Amino acid sequence: MKLLILLVVVVLACIVLFVAGALSPAKSRRLQKSVDNKSRKAEKKGYEKAGSLGDMSSDALKKGRHAADHSAEKGRQIHDEIAPD
Repeated sequence: MKLLILLVVVVLACIVLFVAGALSPAKSRRLQKSVDNKSRKAEKKGYEKAGSLGDMSSDALKKGRHAADHSAEKGRQIHDEIAPD
C-alpha cells in the first residue's frame, strides 16, 4: 500500500513539474529543487531503515526523483520550442 502511495506521489510530481516547466521554466527549477530536497531526505530515511523494504523504498524514491527531473527538463524543452526567447 505504501509503495502504491509512493507511485501516485511520483506520478503527480512528474506531471506538475512537466506542466510547470512548459509554462514557467524559472519556477519549475525552484519547484524541482524543492522536490529533489524532499526526495533526498526520504531516500536517506530509506537507507537508514533496516532490511530490504528500506532499500526498496529508497531505490524507488531515487528512480522517482530521476523521473521527475526528466519530466521537468522535457517541459522546459517544450517551452523553448513553443516560445523561444
